[in-house]
Amino acid sequence: SPDVLLEKGKLALYKNNYQAALPYFNETIELDSDNFEAYYYRGLTYLYLSELEKAIEDFTASIKYNPDFPDSYNNRGLAYNYLEKFHEALSDFTQAIKLDPQFAEAYMNRGSFYLYTEDFVNARKDFELAAKYNSTNPELYFLRGRLNYTEGKYKDAINDFTQAIK
Repeated sequence: SPDVLLEKGKLALYKNNYQAALPYFNETIELDSDNFEAYYYRGLTYLYLSELEKAIEDFTASIKYNPDFPDSYNNRGLAYNYLEKFHEALSDFTQAIKLDPQFAEAYMNRGSFYLYTEDFVNARKDFELAAKYNSTNPELYFLRGRLNYTEGKYKDAINDFTQAIK
């Protein structure tokens, strides 16, 4: 059944066995062509394999079948970001946050975008919100440390970098 195939694919994905996961997601989609989760997880697999155009296609299909699932927007935003399609990335991160105002990873990703584009005020706002909703992500502290370092706030940068490596 599609549900069993989807679960087998997710298990392979969680074990970082991406090539083994793909056939399960493909077969799930063949049997249930509007299964947003199958497109989402196949998109995630393609994202991990750096097959970014395929990832974007699948996240877009996932959004078509469930436009209220914030993870699809967040991960499509990552794929766009890696392809340096920054306007699209920003739009997707923002939509993910609209759908889930406590989505720490989306705030972190959007903050990273702002840091990269030197919009330090908005980067700081998003990093603070990301920390509010998930204070355990070391990547967040690394990014905020970079922001603090860039702004000459060296003591804060050292604190964030120290938190990142804990």
